[in-house]
Amino acid sequence: MLAVEDVSVRFGGQLALQDVNLQAPVGEITGLIGPNGAGKTTLFNVITGLGSPTRGRVLLDDRDVTRIAPHRRARLGLSRTFQQLQLVGSLSVRENIELVVRRDRGGESASACATRVMDLLGVAHLADVLAHTIPTGQARLVELARALASRPRLLLLDEPASGQDPQETDQFKEILRTVAADGVGILLVEHDVPLVMGVCSRIHVLDYGRIIASGSPSEVQSDPEVVAAYLGTTEVSDA
Repeated sequence: MLAVEDVSVRFGGQLALQDVNLQAPVGEITGLIGPNGAGKTTLFNVITGLGSPTRGRVLLDDRDVTRIAPHRRARLGLSRTFQQLQLVGSLSVRENIELVVRRDRGGESASACATRVMDLLGVAHLADVLAHTIPTGQARLVELARALASRPRLLLLDEPASGQDPQETDQFKEILRTVAADGVGILLVEHDVPLVMGVCSRIHVLDYGRIIASGSPSEVQSDPEVVAAYLGTTEVSDA
């Protein structure tokens, strides 16, 4: 269980996050949506240790990790992708994935781990291709494969469907469901609202740094404040 408790972040005189509370259980897909500039990536940075809260705390399985370094949080099972791709362009897809495989875990080799996650995400045919040459939609899948290679228990995805065509997005839905069913908790930031509504069991809506609504997809879609701030319409397909 990931739990964010009363987290606020202030940059100078600007309050970027204000008393944010949310949970992301393992085995479920939790959505985090909101307009650009709402504070979603700032919250991800606080959760993963790339940023520090002004107040509040972050818990992993009731353990306070608020002041723990990012690499130590990763060893506790926390992994993420980024809004802007962070692949090493001069390395092959396989090499990018093997970078994160823990050598101290024993058992599965780095090569076997890379093959397993590439097969899961349907990118095995790109194994020997340099990362900088592949289209954005496929690069998103490679970055997800790399995150999964670290064997996370909680996975934070920052706009992972950006650059995907409709067919790739449909396939991506099934990948997320498969990963969650395998016991991984997912916190999903995504502007593709139908995707979020279709895969998430619970959704939090962030606006101007504060949570304005939390609930099931149907509850969030019908919330007047959410409609006014972000959705603009209550008629969003959950296919």
